[in-house]
Amino acid sequence: MEPVFCVSAPRAGSTLLTRILNCHSEIAAPYEIPIARYFFGASNESLVLDKTMQISELLGIDVKKAMNDSDFLFSSIATYEQKRLLIVKEPTNSLHLPRIRCDFGEVPLIHMVRDARQMMSSKVLRQGGGGVKRSAKMWYEFNVQILKYSRLFPSFCLVRYEDLTANPQQEITRVLEFLGLKFEEGMLEYWNFRHSDEKLALWDGQRPKDSPWAVELGKKTIDARQAEPPEQVMEIYSASAQLQQLNQRFGYS
Repeated sequence: MEPVFCVSAPRAGSTLLTRILNCHSEIAAPYEIPIARYFFGASNESLVLDKTMQISELLGIDVKKAMNDSDFLFSSIATYEQKRLLIVKEPTNSLHLPRIRCDFGEVPLIHMVRDARQMMSSKVLRQGGGGVKRSAKMWYEFNVQILKYSRLFPSFCLVRYEDLTANPQQEITRVLEFLGLKFEEGMLEYWNFRHSDEKLALWDGQRPKDSPWAVELGKKTIDARQAEPPEQVMEIYSASAQLQQLNQRFGYS
């Protein structure tokens, strides 16, 4: 089993990316996989432990060992999915890259990014408390951390959500080449495949098909349309030179 880490800020499109990659015959990207021991004592510890318990129950493995031995957890997931590569995706893992480098070595790293204005426009994030300012802060802090420590990972691939939705086959082919694999016909139609995260509850306690966090996945299409950011989003974005400079670094005008 070979782990590959996928990092991003929340609502950057990493779930769409991993859903598609999960359709490859050699890649398992079944659900978000937090590294439980990184979150002991953190404010979201209970959510992480609950997710790990759900995964352990699905796999039929010892939950205590899964929480303390990530290699055991990763191997168990890959064995269950019968795949060679495992994509370890969970946005908050992005804040622990030095620990990931120390624990797992020079693993391949995929960085998923989305235009800051689009993430700030996310209704789910804005309704989660803190509004647009909180969303802007999260986008900035997560991406700064990823860029700061990406130097620790020589094998690095940046994926922009807008490129993925505009030219999905081209972008997925590029990511697969980064992983040493070839594109397989049909994998873009991820809704025709079974995904293990459909058996688990998301952070809001609902299954993906019922959760506002995953509403885009139910459309059975890859939608390249971008909504016009609300006025409040543009006011905050225009007032922050830091946000604009980092967004421009990713190629957003």
